[in-house]
Amino acid sequence: MQKIYLILKEVFSSKFISLIVFFSVIVSVISAGLFDMIGNGFTNYIRNKFAASIPPNTIKVSPKPPKTLLFFRIKNRGTPVLDDRKIRRIKKIRGVKVIYPVMLAKVPVQAKISLFGLKYSTDMLCVGAPYRLVYRDIKSRRLRRLWLKPDFEKNIPVLFPGILLRAYNEGMAEPNMLPRISKKGIIGLKFQIYFGTSSLRRFDDHVEVDAALAGFTDKINSLAMVVPLSVSKYYNKKFDPEGWSNEYLYAFVKVKDHKALLKASAMIKKMGFIVETEKRLSREILKLKKNVDFLISGLMYLILFLSALTISFSTMIATMNRVEYFRIMRMLGASKTFIAFTIFFKYSIIGMIGSYAGMMLIEFGGQNITDLINVSIIKISLTVSKELGKKILLYGVLIPVVSTVPSLIRLYTKALNSD
Repeated sequence: MQKIYLILKEVFSSKFISLIVFFSVIVSVISAGLFDMIGNGFTNYIRNKFAASIPPNTIKVSPKPPKTLLFFRIKNRGTPVLDDRKIRRIKKIRGVKVIYPVMLAKVPVQAKISLFGLKYSTDMLCVGAPYRLVYRDIKSRRLRRLWLKPDFEKNIPVLFPGILLRAYNEGMAEPNMLPRISKKGIIGLKFQIYFGTSSLRRFDDHVEVDAALAGFTDKINSLAMVVPLSVSKYYNKKFDPEGWSNEYLYAFVKVKDHKALLKASAMIKKMGFIVETEKRLSREILKLKKNVDFLISGLMYLILFLSALTISFSTMIATMNRVEYFRIMRMLGASKTFIAFTIFFKYSIIGMIGSYAGMMLIEFGGQNITDLINVSIIKISLTVSKELGKKILLYGVLIPVVSTVPSLIRLYTKALNSD
């Protein structure tokens, strides 16, 4: 009972110094808490808004081209092909969200189009693309359904690269006194595609298919018709059943974020493929996030250090002013450990109360401060989460307790040994 009385007496002693420590804890808790929440707000904005809104988050993966000698191709031994097995392997890489493979139709293809009373017949490249890659460019629901389930030898939807429309309007229409074409006006145009025939080569069992223009796309950066991926697979297998394989021209690998882009790019490159992406931008975004975290953390720890320094001087003054009282306690039988415990207990209680007061002030004035500092693109929430609350409480208790160590060292080594 007597020890409890002495502890309580120590807690309520040196009221002025205790108030200084109390308000120092409140200021440090509020400042550190605000910096932590503002830093989290900026970090979340960089990760979820800024980084996510800036391309690229996609990697273009291609097999290495074959070597040539004069005009002849030489088969590369050991060069990996981009097939289903490799696609599955890439998909297992951490951070990869989805893969869009693109397959070249390795058959002669010819298109015949009637437009403005004129008939055009031209050889064309043809590539197959998955629905999820180009579905936004398909303007008709009916053609979207047809893309998912094409009638291979009767009716298929087709996308043209947007560059073809721009080339016609800007370079062909005016010199030839032809009207310009709008995207909306030409959607649904019917024409014929011949698989297995061209001006250079012809198969006896070539197929004539009715096609409908489903739209224009810039997803495939080549002068080729874009058809459903299943159509390319069907005709590759039909005209070359023995040499048929799921070998893709290239694939678009969509990743979770810029950090995943850098890691996935390095791993895919080690697999022997060509990787095309703007990695420099991803490095700059990660560097920005790291610098923001470093700046906010540096300012927060600077405030904590200054607060600890202030509290350390205050506790030193308070302790040294009560040396005579502590000497009397020693004469009455109190141990140095008990005296140190009373001092530690006092400032831990002050730190805990100051921490709770700081958190209450943040919660109370958080909405008003939020309205003042929030801008249109960055939203900062000044609400104390459970994790932040634990961190603030820990800092609030540790700072005053640790700050008493210099005064206790002096008390142990000199003041209490001089009697």
